[in-house]
Amino acid sequence: MSDQSAGAAHAELLGRAFGKYVLVNKLAEGGMAELFLAKQLGVEGFEKNVVIKRMHSRLTSNPEFVTMFLDEARLAATLQHPNVVQILDLGVVDGAYFICMEYLAGEDFAALIRASRQRRATLPVAVVLRIIADAARGLHHAHEQTDAAGRPLNIVHRDVSPANLFVTFTGTVKVLDFGIAKAESTLAHTGAGVVKGKYLYMSPEQASGAKVDRRADLYALGIVAYEALTLTRPFARESDLAILKAVLETDRKPLAELRPDLPPSVVVAIEQALAPDPAARFQTAAQFADALDQILAAAGGTSQAQVQQFLTEFFGAEHVKARSRVPSLDELKRQPDLALNLASRTQSGDSLKRVSAVS
Repeated sequence: MSDQSAGAAHAELLGRAFGKYVLVNKLAEGGMAELFLAKQLGVEGFEKNVVIKRMHSRLTSNPEFVTMFLDEARLAATLQHPNVVQILDLGVVDGAYFICMEYLAGEDFAALIRASRQRRATLPVAVVLRIIADAARGLHHAHEQTDAAGRPLNIVHRDVSPANLFVTFTGTVKVLDFGIAKAESTLAHTGAGVVKGKYLYMSPEQASGAKVDRRADLYALGIVAYEALTLTRPFARESDLAILKAVLETDRKPLAELRPDLPPSVVVAIEQALAPDPAARFQTAAQFADALDQILAAAGGTSQAQVQQFLTEFFGAEHVKARSRVPSLDELKRQPDLALNLASRTQSGDSLKRVSAVS
């Protein structure tokens, strides 16, 4: 499909009744699915902002991809924690599998690091540690998850990166996208020797294709902390092969060399998370979070409210206001393209009757 025809297809989706939802705007696209801002509709004008993750139509005929997608939804739906994005629904509309997730107003950590890099100004150490500690709490919840019989699910996220840590404008940190997470009880197993994830944030054992456990996520979170504190990716190289070699050999500059101004306690904690040998790292994400919380407490503490204040100052109040407010469906329907799509589907049944109810 050409870029032009793909764009037309995406435009056609916007404004349509997608089950009990209406797709409003495309947010992002990955290899497996595309994300849409959507409205969940109900009686008497009820509407709720949500995010729809819709599997690419070209993958619906591939049983392996369908199984991975459904496994992600089932897995993520079991996780109920303030620092993990919430899964609200799973379904199929017109042959397309989708996951409905909570809508979050904010920025992913990658955007924050990227903006700091552009400004050539490092992020406050306390803010970085608060974000990493809260992300560690969310990961610990996932790592500790059990099935109905109390047996450990042995969940490993496997793709911890700045793009998968979201910071809301209220200062809450959410771990996103367990799309390639592995629970030993799931059908879509990732066998030993198969490398998945982003090379830049992989632990040496994951990069080698060996079996991984929760400590691989702690290493990746340590890499995220290193990057946020130094605005440097420790294993950035000219090719994937060179990156992989650097990861396997842990060929990077020590944190203290790039940030000699950091308190020794911060350096010790991050370097422990980055130990090449998993046995030398923190053994749980809770231990990592506890260490960072102790450092923060000794320095006077950093709260969610302080993260919120920093984001407002960093991005600007107008930016935060604009990104936090989603227009109502009535307002959106006054936009010509969306209104046309809504109007052209008056015969679509009960789903569109919900749309009409808020007209």
